[in-house]
Amino acid sequence: MRRKLIKQGLGGLTFYVPKKWSERLNLKPGDEIDVEEDGNTLMITPEKIIKNEKITINTTEMNDNSLKIALVSAYWQGFETIILISKKPFKIVKVNKLVGSLVGLVVTDQSDNKIEIKNVASENIEDVEKIINKIFITTHYQITKAIELFEGDVSHIEEIKELKKAVTKQGNYCRRIIFSTNFGKSKSYEYNIIILLHKKITSILSRFCSSYNKLSPKFKKETKNYLIKIEKWFSQLQKSYLKSDITSALKMHDLMAAERDKLYISREYPPALSVVMEFMFSLSSRIVSVLIK
Repeated sequence: MRRKLIKQGLGGLTFYVPKKWSERLNLKPGDEIDVEEDGNTLMITPEKIIKNEKITINTTEMNDNSLKIALVSAYWQGFETIILISKKPFKIVKVNKLVGSLVGLVVTDQSDNKIEIKNVASENIEDVEKIINKIFITTHYQITKAIELFEGDVSHIEEIKELKKAVTKQGNYCRRIIFSTNFGKSKSYEYNIIILLHKKITSILSRFCSSYNKLSPKFKKETKNYLIKIEKWFSQLQKSYLKSDITSALKMHDLMAAERDKLYISREYPPALSVVMEFMFSLSSRIVSVLIK
């Protein structure tokens, strides 16, 4: 959309922000916004996002997966009360299990056709970095367990699955805080993608490790050797992020790009490792984007 600049005072220029944008973010006259320059681009973000308190979702035509997506989406957006209604009876146990997987949410009222869910946790912007650090640690730990699995210890398969669930739960909560507090301001999208990529890495590793018994001995050996490399690279990415080391992050980005391209044309390893490397490359790109000032 186009806006005309209006002369203001001694050489200043102003323009009107879109009405729909200000209404969606509940902005009022006197509210402060943050304006950042990025080359020829101005990025405008509110200092504080005022959340909508309540949302009602009609789930009558939704299957289990669609209901999950709708609930998680409302959770990310920071709604304090989420009401689910349906003309068909709810699968109460499944809904309660889903609610239990989202930090801070509790079911406060339920019947066959209506479930009321409320948030009982307070979102603290200071918690974001702590949770992201925890997500890095959990993902790294899952990779080490995958190495031990491919060394022959099949007892780790279930633990690897649980670590994936932990990253998903931590990530959902962190994304809610990012939205609610506008953490990262113009780079909030990048932080969201960093969290999403951890979920993707742990998800593909969980599915891949679940098929361990179907792999040939040759693939198992080569996979173990390559997972050792992945663990080393992930550890270096983790250190680059935690230490805000842009030089190290750029080196890792170049390395990830080369390894990703090499793995795509290789026939020595299972295809799942190519997918992991694609996510690792994307993670390195987002880390660079966050660290560049």
